[in-house]
Amino acid sequence: MYAGDEWLAPGNRGRGGSTYLLSQILDDTGSGHNVVSTAFVECLSMNRADGPADTKPIGETELVQGVVAMSASGGFGATRVAGGIVRHADLMLGDGVAPTRAHTGRPAPPAPRSISA
Repeated sequence: MYAGDEWLAPGNRGRGGSTYLLSQILDDTGSGHNVVSTAFVECLSMNRADGPADTKPIGETELVQGVVAMSASGGFGATRVAGGIVRHADLMLGDGVAPTRAHTGRPAPPAPRSISA
């Protein structure tokens, strides 16, 4: 579900039942400092509900890439949110992690730059 500038999924709103998306980060970055860009570090939220377990973390990247596209439009100010993305992949899967590693999602900038295990 899309509500204004927030993406919400019933029962899956991140750790502690809260959201921290574009409007919240822009409130924080626009509080008097010259923040030009931010980075997103995985928080194990918004995984895909369906599909193989090894590809479920891609859902979080897809969500963040939507926020990146909104930020890149310039319609929400000068700060570019998530100029870099660190996402999750289960490296214990060996070669089975390939689909998650290969996924870059839609061509909205930026492509993920690293993976945390």
